[in-house]
Amino acid sequence: MGTILKQSHSLLLLGRQSSPRISANQSRSRPPSPEQICDVVIKLDGTAFNLHKAPLCARSGRIKKLIQEHRDPWPLCIEFPNLPGGAGAFSSVVKSSRGSDIEINASNVAVMHCIATYLEMTEEYGIDNLLSLTESFLKTTICKNLKQCLQVLLSCQSILLQAEGVNLTGRCIDAIASIISSDTKHRNVPLQKQGPAHTSSPRVKDWTDDLTALPIDFFKKTIDAMRLKGIQEACIADALMHYIHRALKPYFFKSLETFICEQEDQPDQMESDEHEQRIALETTVNLLPTEKGVVPITFLFDLLRAGYLFDSTIACRMDLEKRIGRELEHASLEELLVPSSLSHSGDTHFDVDFVQRLAANFVQQDAINLALLSPKSLHKVDAVKSPLQVTIGKVSKLLDSYLAEVAADPNLKVTKFVNLMELLPNHARVLDDGKYRAIDIYLKTHPAINEEDQRRTCKCMDCQKLSQEARFHAAQNERLPVQVRVQVLYVEQLRLHSALLSLGGNGELPRPSYSLQRVGVCAVSHIPSPSQQQYAYLKQENEDLKMELASLRTRLSHLEKQDSFNLPYVMEKTSSMKSLFNTMSRTFRRIKPFARSSMEESTKKQVPPCRRYSMS
Repeated sequence: MGTILKQSHSLLLLGRQSSPRISANQSRSRPPSPEQICDVVIKLDGTAFNLHKAPLCARSGRIKKLIQEHRDPWPLCIEFPNLPGGAGAFSSVVKSSRGSDIEINASNVAVMHCIATYLEMTEEYGIDNLLSLTESFLKTTICKNLKQCLQVLLSCQSILLQAEGVNLTGRCIDAIASIISSDTKHRNVPLQKQGPAHTSSPRVKDWTDDLTALPIDFFKKTIDAMRLKGIQEACIADALMHYIHRALKPYFFKSLETFICEQEDQPDQMESDEHEQRIALETTVNLLPTEKGVVPITFLFDLLRAGYLFDSTIACRMDLEKRIGRELEHASLEELLVPSSLSHSGDTHFDVDFVQRLAANFVQQDAINLALLSPKSLHKVDAVKSPLQVTIGKVSKLLDSYLAEVAADPNLKVTKFVNLMELLPNHARVLDDGKYRAIDIYLKTHPAINEEDQRRTCKCMDCQKLSQEARFHAAQNERLPVQVRVQVLYVEQLRLHSALLSLGGNGELPRPSYSLQRVGVCAVSHIPSPSQQQYAYLKQENEDLKMELASLRTRLSHLEKQDSFNLPYVMEKTSSMKSLFNTMSRTFRRIKPFARSSMEESTKKQVPPCRRYSMS
C-alpha cells in the first residue's frame, strides 16, 4: 500500500538526452531552437534533464540557491554526482512536479525521503512538499509495522551514506526495537532456561525469523537497540541463535571432510563466502548475553566448531571457551572430544589442550564463586549437597570420562596426561575411581613407559579416596608399580582396623603396625626405582602385615561368636570382612617382589586369577 502524491505545480520536461554536451561557449555560438529552450540543465549519471527553473525553484531550496548564484543568461548546467537514487529517482520527482501521480511505498520511501532532504524540498518552498509527505508516511505507516520497517531498512543498503546522514537507518532500527519490545512485554515471554529443550516459542520465532533477513551490521545495531529498550536477554539469545543458524546454514551442518573437500574444489568462492560467515560469526559471539544459563552450552560448542572451520580470530575462540568453561557442568563427553584435525593442535586424536583451557576457566570461575560467598556460607561449601560441590562434582565426573577416553591414545604424552588429571582441586572428587580407571587404561595402552613415568601418573591418585571395589582391583593390578599396590594395602589395613573398632566395642584390638607415612619410603614419588635394600624392606613389611591381618581375622571370628544374636546388618559386615581377608591374602601371594616365607609356600601352586585385571 502506497501513498499517491498529486502536485498542483507543473514542471515542463522539455527534453531528455543521454550524455549531453553543454557548455557556455557552445551555447553562445549556436543558440538553441525554440522547442529546445530551457532554463536549467541537470546532469545525473550521464543523463541530462532540460527543465524550466521556475517550477524547480518553487519546490527545491537547493536548486533555487544554485540558480540564484548563476548570472549567465544561457542555461545553467547543474550536476548532482551524489543524488540519492540517481536519475531514476529524480525522474519520479520531476513527474510528480508535473502533476503526475507518484506512489510512495516501503520499497521506495527511503530513496524519496533522502532525495527530498538532499534537494531541500521542505514546506518552506511549497505546501505538502515531498519531504513532509515522506516524513508523514514513515511515521504513520512504516514505523508501526515490523515487516515494512525491515523492508525500508534493507532498501537503505544502496544509499547507505545518505540514509545514515538523515538518520533514516537509525529511526528504522529504533522502531524495530520498539515494536519487538512492545510485543514481548504484551505477550510476557518468559526467560528461557538452560537445558536440551531450549527452544523458542512460536510467538518469539515470528520476529526472530524476520530479523534473519538483515545484514550483519544492521542486525548488530538492532540487537544493541533491543538491549537499550530493556528486552530480556533470553529473547536476544533466541534472536542470535536464529540469525547465526540461518547465516551459517550452508556450512553449519556439514561434516569436516565435506567442508575441506569444498575448499579444495572452489577455493576462491569458498574464501569469499568464508569471510562473510566469519564476520557474522565473530559479531554474533560479541553480542551473546553474559548471563550464565541464557545461552545453551550446545549452541556455544556449535559456534566454537564453526570458529575452527572458518578460522575465526583467537579472541573469538577464547571468548567462547571462557563462556563454555563457566558452564562446564552442562557439557557432554561428545562435545569435549574435539578432533585435533579440526583445531590443528597436535598429533593426538583429540585436542587435550582445549579441555585444559576449559577446565582452567571453570576453576577460575569456581574460585570467584567461593570469594563471593559470605563468611557464614563458607562452612557449607564442603557439604556434599552444596550447590558449589554438586557443580564441581559433575565436572569431575565429566573429566574422568574424558580421561578414560583419551588415555587410550598411544600418542598422548605422560606430561599432558598428568596435567589433565591435576586440573581440578582435591575437593572436586569424593572418590578417585575415575582417575584410577584412566591410569589403568593409560598403563595398558603405554606398556613401554619407564617406572618414573608410571609413578608420576599414579601420584595423581589418592589411594585413600578409592572405593572398596577399586582397592580390591588395584591390589591385584600388576600394571601398577609395586609401591602403589603396597600403599593400597596399607590403606585397606587402616580401613579394616577402623571397621573392627566400630564393630568390636570394648575389646582390645591389634593396632596397625604401619601408617601411610611409613609407606612413604617406597610410596609413589619421583625417587628412582627401588634398590635392593628397599625390596628387602618391602619383604619384611609384607610378612608383618600378613601376621597382623591374621590377628585381625582371629579377632573378627571372636566377635562373630559374641555378636551372633545381633541385628542382621552385623552379619553383613562380618561377611564382607571375610571376603576382604580372602581377597587380600590372594593379593599378597601375587605381589612378585615379596619372597616366600618358607620352602613350603614356594612350592604351592598359584591359583590363576578368576577375574579380569583391568578396569578398562
